[in-house]
Amino acid sequence: MRCSARTIRRPAYTLVVVIVACFLVFTFAAVMSGLVALEWKRDRQAALETCACEAIASAQTWSDRHAAELLGGQAVTLPLEDLLPPATTGTLALHVMRSATGELLARCEVTLERAGRRLNRQALWPLPRGG
Repeated sequence: MRCSARTIRRPAYTLVVVIVACFLVFTFAAVMSGLVALEWKRDRQAALETCACEAIASAQTWSDRHAAELLGGQAVTLPLEDLLPPATTGTLALHVMRSATGELLARCEVTLERAGRRLNRQALWPLPRGG
């Protein structure tokens, strides 16, 4: 029984097609998993940004209501436990400073940390004139 060259080449072509198809599928899976990981990282960063914005808004509300405590010159550290989701830690400090025009400003410094990611944000706003 003789084998023609065609019957020998056919399995080789099939093997090459299978290898190329597997390579394409695994490449697509690797690229998609990388994109999912990148999106997950962005979501975690956005969650920290949201927490920082909420903390700054809370500090601004507190400083409007307790401006007299800030005018003492000492930095005030506010608790963040009720504002932060589980597994997130942070600090929130308020300081009073004078602008170039002599206006009193509250400076807020927020530092948040979650899963090895750290976020530092600062904000300034004028204190109420009634103090």
